[in-house]
Amino acid sequence: MREEAIQVGSEPFAVGDRVLTRINSAEASNRERWQVVGIDADAHTVELRRLGGDGRTVTLGADYLDRRADSGDPALQRAYALTIYDSESKAFDRAFCLLDAGASREEFVVAVSPAREETRAYGVASIDSPTPSSARGGGRSPTSCTSSVPPPSARRRSTRRLRSLCASGSPGRKWAS
Repeated sequence: MREEAIQVGSEPFAVGDRVLTRINSAEASNRERWQVVGIDADAHTVELRRLGGDGRTVTLGADYLDRRADSGDPALQRAYALTIYDSESKAFDRAFCLLDAGASREEFVVAVSPAREETRAYGVASIDSPTPSSARGGGRSPTSCTSSVPPPSARRRSTRRLRSLCASGSPGRKWAS
């Protein structure tokens, strides 16, 4: 027996999935996090309960689900992990941040600040240092990972950079080596 799912863009969504809404409307705002609590595939509607905040429920119909954001993204996207920009202005119990040496101080502060209880920052060592334009969307993202293992000297440089960011960017947070 197959669980009922609804197609939004090229992705199927089912009850229990965590999603981001990507279009502003009267029911939902761009980048709000939700859990799918109901689906009517025949009517092409999905019922969502907001995660964090007020816990309200909304039902989005085909008029919303068939739209695209200005960026071309579908109206719903998966929300099991968030980018630095998706996590901005949100609060979480715990944050697990993956940052590479190309992360700016501002990006680091946004990444580590939303946790109420615990933040863990994981550093990815990189042989090559991304250019500022590639770190801001022109190429590799600040949360990307390299598949090769860099030499120890590069790992030490990246570790020093992340320790520096942690020490200067987020008072009260501890660095765990």
